[in-house]
Amino acid sequence: MTGETPAEMPGEERAFNLAARAMQRRFGASGTEEDIEAALSEFFAPILAEKERATVKRIAEVASVVAAQAGVGASETAGLIVSVLAANPEHTERFMSEGSELFIDGTIRPENGCLTHMAMNGQVVSPTKLRMMKGQSQ
Repeated sequence: MTGETPAEMPGEERAFNLAARAMQRRFGASGTEEDIEAALSEFFAPILAEKERATVKRIAEVASVVAAQAGVGASETAGLIVSVLAANPEHTERFMSEGSELFIDGTIRPENGCLTHMAMNGQVVSPTKLRMMKGQSQ
């Protein structure tokens, strides 16, 4: 821990440090770092699980709307969203707030993902091959 007081720390670090102090009080001097980490993981698991459920639900909602408008399958569209977000997790928060806008601005495109997809000609194509065909860097 730094010498900063909890009120001066950034939010996430502050929450972690406050929880760590509570765990240290719980385990006392005999608690190992592993004990504290396990207790913190247990403490934060419900919060993380809820965020994961919300993300999956948002993917399904956006995929259904976009697929209906495009006349394609929603499960294929959801797969494309997962592929892009897995390759570019920095877009997840933006996806959660903007949804289908990421299709419009070109963020969600097969070449930006990490999973193969079925091309219109029936071939299975990797994002790496697509980027190479389009002259984009890897």
